[in-house]
Amino acid sequence: MLDSSFSSHPSMTDDIDKPALPGFTRKGQTHNYSVLRKFLWRAVPTTSQPADSAEPQHLAQLIQACPADMSLWTDDQGGDATATDVAPPAPQIRYIDLTKNRSLVVHQLDDLDKVIVRQEYVDFMAHADAIAMRGKKVKVFLTGQPGIGKSIGACYFLFRLLASRQSVFFITDQSNVYYISEAGVEVANITSPDMDDVAVANALSRSWVLIDVDTGFLNWSPPTWVECARCLVWTSPPWERRMRHFIKQYNATAWYMKPWTFEEIAAVTCVSSLTPFFGKPSLLTLPNKGYWRTETPKTFGRGSPGVDRSHGAS
Repeated sequence: MLDSSFSSHPSMTDDIDKPALPGFTRKGQTHNYSVLRKFLWRAVPTTSQPADSAEPQHLAQLIQACPADMSLWTDDQGGDATATDVAPPAPQIRYIDLTKNRSLVVHQLDDLDKVIVRQEYVDFMAHADAIAMRGKKVKVFLTGQPGIGKSIGACYFLFRLLASRQSVFFITDQSNVYYISEAGVEVANITSPDMDDVAVANALSRSWVLIDVDTGFLNWSPPTWVECARCLVWTSPPWERRMRHFIKQYNATAWYMKPWTFEEIAAVTCVSSLTPFFGKPSLLTLPNKGYWRTETPKTFGRGSPGVDRSHGAS
């Protein structure tokens, strides 16, 4: 049951008659982002923390936990256990079952049944919030090896922000930008936002911009208006030229995502009812309706546990 301070239904008090931003067009209620917004955008307590500082309860309740079966990684040659051996508690890995929450399925998740909610995503949101709480704008190039979970991370960030009633400009290709707010969902050509327009400037100043433009657009860079956002995050492959350009142009920092842990991979195999085909696999291939299909990432860049992985321009 939801906490009594939260509405048990999507907010019905939004100003649907509010005109779209100049250059934007309102999307209908059946558009997938409209469905997502209606599902997540709910009333919050007046005493709540800043919108992006904590995982909203009604989002957290959609996330399940699975213990990682670490016996999958036991070395068969490691010797017999003794009576005094005590197994450590199995780590809990969180995930969302999309088959039970179809309203969350945006196009990046079309081929998936379940997605891991990595602790890495939660840590990044805490990092971004800490910057914002110091009165600074958040500008981050979030990167990591292919398959590490950048696009799913962008979706989690979107879910969490909408569940906190935080407006978002969402860019997933080089042509369009979606604006999701209390008034609904709007779309425009990515070159349309006019920073000389007061309504656009005000909307950006209180919004996040999430960018998840990936393969095929190596030379693409975001339009300059994105730097006016409250928080700017680009999830991207580790293309050096793109990263250096973004960091320099927007005075941004880089966040290197940690590789998948054995615990995360073990939890995936449990949730998917799969058995790795190696004792300690370097490659785990899942079905089309699975989590991911990639090599188990090695340590990337300067990222390592216990180290601040945010680096500015040199």
